[in-house]
Amino acid sequence: MHWSLHIFAMIYGFAWTMALPFVFISRRLRKGWRQRVGWDIPQKNYDLWIQAASGGEAYLAVEIIKGLGDTHHAILVTTTTEQGRDILCTNLHECGIDPEPDIRLCPLDHPLIVNRFMGHMTPRLMVLLETEIWPSLLMACGRKCCPVLLANGRLSTPSLAGYLPFKTLLAHMAPARIMAVSPTDRRRFATLFGPEKTFSMPNIKFDRILDQKPIAYVANPLSHFFKPGSRLIVLGSVREEEEQGIRQVISRILANHPTTILALVPRHMHRIQAWEEFLQTSGIFWHLRSQLKHHVKPGSVVLWDVFGELPAVYALAKNVFVGGSLAPLGGQNFLEPLAQGVSPVIGPFWKNFHWVGHEIIDNGLVTMVHNADELAAALNLPPKKSRENVRTQTDAYLKSHQGGTTMVCRQIEEMMGNTIQERGGRKDIDKRAQ
Repeated sequence: MHWSLHIFAMIYGFAWTMALPFVFISRRLRKGWRQRVGWDIPQKNYDLWIQAASGGEAYLAVEIIKGLGDTHHAILVTTTTEQGRDILCTNLHECGIDPEPDIRLCPLDHPLIVNRFMGHMTPRLMVLLETEIWPSLLMACGRKCCPVLLANGRLSTPSLAGYLPFKTLLAHMAPARIMAVSPTDRRRFATLFGPEKTFSMPNIKFDRILDQKPIAYVANPLSHFFKPGSRLIVLGSVREEEEQGIRQVISRILANHPTTILALVPRHMHRIQAWEEFLQTSGIFWHLRSQLKHHVKPGSVVLWDVFGELPAVYALAKNVFVGGSLAPLGGQNFLEPLAQGVSPVIGPFWKNFHWVGHEIIDNGLVTMVHNADELAAALNLPPKKSRENVRTQTDAYLKSHQGGTTMVCRQIEEMMGNTIQERGGRKDIDKRAQ
């Protein structure tokens, strides 16, 4: 290891040590803390380790594993969040992959924790589905001669600016290959790690959304709660920072159209209680999704406290708002309602999905508004296009951008093959040296 990395690792490790007590103040990080600090690690060698940052990346990890098929690789999949782990457990169990991948929470990036984790399992290849760069993880992979593939990579301008002062250090821990989801992201990664390591690829999310077929009313698991003619508006993936605006939208919609049913789906479950308090004090008739037993009455709000049902509720909606976009948060996945034949409304902040292309707004598949007033007005309008028309246009748009999963899977197979040859070569050298 380069001497500068030794110094950096010491400083970085000290900072993590000082931060550890504060990390566990977080209710979210306390869950699964034994795995986060590297306890209860099985002694097992894996062919492939895939790290999926959160829920969105967990779905991408599932697509990659499905794309690899029954290759009989021993696969470990980790994620940073409980939500991501739930997605992995549910979806990978249904894939029927043999052997079934092992699923764990990713260890914290403390050097001692990561080194202990890597000491128990030395993968032939690591795939990062991340938007951040974790120094201890990259350095540990380098020491173990485990190449790193950063796939489906995105790098924002602020993140690039934050990393640039450490460009020389990062060059010593760079991933072996970086596959970025747009030419712009590729240029940003190339600025840090060099153009010879960086490549462009279609975003895997295009492939995943193509796999989501429209859910017919008769096959929809939520249809017994909503009559076919119900005027259902979905406020999906609402983030805390935009809640004040969404409260105004709820009040305006119900005032203008008292028979509307609103499905309110917070992005994070810990916000359920705050929404319960608002609905209660506002005198709005509401239910928890988990307590629904019969048809929802017109003029009600259904507060979604069940995870994983967004596609099904989008399939029943007349209009949809996709959150994380009224405040500067980057936006959530507005392709999901399009897959169900519904043109969504989003706010002006959707940089996380700029890779989709502005053409999707220009051709009328997505409506962009600038504030809560415009959002309420847009959601009160009847749909401009039929579900069939929306789905046909969406399919055509997405098919022209697919192929990312296949590209990553080919890269994985190639890099794992190279790793076997390199490790075999090292063993031969060691034997001759003896």
